Amino acid sequence: MQNYTGRISIVALPIGNDLDISNRAKLILEEADVIAAEDTRILKNLGQKLCINMKQLISHHAHNETESLDGIKDLLANGKHIALVSDAGTPNVSDPGFKLLRFCFENQVEITALPGASALTCSLSLNPIGGTDHYFGAFLPNKQSERLKKLNSLKAMTGICSKAVFFESPHRLIESLKDINASLGNPILFISRELTKTYESFYFDRAEILVKHFQENSPKGEFVISIDLSEFSSQIELSEDQIRKQIKEQLLTGSSSKDIQKKLLDQSKLSKKEIYALIQEEKAK
Repeated sequence: MQNYTGRISIVALPIGNDLDISNRAKLILEEADVIAAEDTRILKNLGQKLCINMKQLISHHAHNETESLDGIKDLLANGKHIALVSDAGTPNVSDPGFKLLRFCFENQVEITALPGASALTCSLSLNPIGGTDHYFGAFLPNKQSERLKKLNSLKAMTGICSKAVFFESPHRLIESLKDINASLGNPILFISRELTKTYESFYFDRAEILVKHFQENSPKGEFVISIDLSEFSSQIELSEDQIRKQIKEQLLTGSSSKDIQKKLLDQSKLSKKEIYALIQEEKAK
């Protein structure tokens, strides 16, 4: 088995405000023998602005990830320290990285991550939609049929996630908002635009209103869309079999009959008395 004596540092970069880079990130970028960058031109520009003296840059992006990995393996075999960065934010959140990381863990390569900026966590920290449980879907699909399929699947996440979060580009924003409105019945949205940048802005309203807003005001910049899923819990009607399954699961967690009954009452056509009877049946098993 090949012995890889090199190491990998996953380095987060600013998402819009260069001052958000950490001192540790700057130190690692100068120390690393090689930096694997999504776009070397963008990284060179950042290095010049922040006076970071970097050694060697190589390209590592979605279209060359497999080929680039072969070169990185050779560097690791020769004991090199490699820093992995994306154009902005934290690598492997929605940018390339997992193939390299899997290789590292499968081959006992030393690896560490430097925390920093992320559009996802930045948007969540500002989010007025309640709940700490969320689903992150990166970018919505380009094709409308696939996008609608993805959006419709969110209905099954009610009770599990309070919100769904997606990245979106300006040229697809309006179409995506229209599909969100059509698929999910005009839900409440929180949209972050150009996070940490000069023209950072936020929108919190129903999908229908935000569609109209961006039709009248051409979208510019990068967007993060959060969809409130809490309203669906009262819209979904469970079958008797589904109710029995939920009763069984909730009894196992120690929930009281009263709490289970209250939770399921809005999710079925069954009466309070009928749900109570089902709970007693499951308890007797």
